Amino acid sequence: MKTPLFFITVLTLVFSSVVSAKSIDSLAEYETDLVACLSTAKASKVCLTKLSGEYFYTEGTLEKGIDTIVNSYLTWIGENSVFHVYKVNDIHKGDFQVKQDFIVENTKGNLFVVSISYRKKLGMWQLNNITVSSKKNKISEILSL
Repeated sequence: MKTPLFFITVLTLVFSSVVSAKSIDSLAEYETDLVACLSTAKASKVCLTKLSGEYFYTEGTLEKGIDTIVNSYLTWIGENSVFHVYKVNDIHKGDFQVKQDFIVENTKGNLFVVSISYRKKLGMWQLNNITVSSKKNKISEILSL
C-alpha cells in the first residue's frame, strides 16, 4: 500500500516542477532586467539567480547549473566593473524560439559572452538555456559575421 502512495507523491513532485517555471510576460522587459543585472556585478548574484531560476522549464538547462553560471560570471568580473553590455545577436525562429547573445566588457577591456534562448511552452515564454564563456574561440564565434 505504501508503494502506490509513494509513487503518486513522487509523480506529483515531478509534475509540479515541470509546470512551475514562471512565464516571461515581455522578452523586452526581461532583457532590460538582465542587462541591468549584468551591469551591476556586485549586486548581480541575487539578481541573476532570481532572473534565471524562476523562468527555467525543466526540459531546458538544469536549474542546478544556474549557480555555476552565476559564479562563473562573478569570478570573471572579480574586482573589476562592467564597462558595457552589448546585445550582438537577436535570432527569432518564428514566434516560438528566440536566441540572444550579449557581450559584457569589463573595465580592463576583457570580454564575456552570455547566450540565452527562450522558448514558448503552452503559449508562454520561458527560459530554455543559458551559456556563458570568456574563451576567445566562443567570443570569436559569436562575433563572426
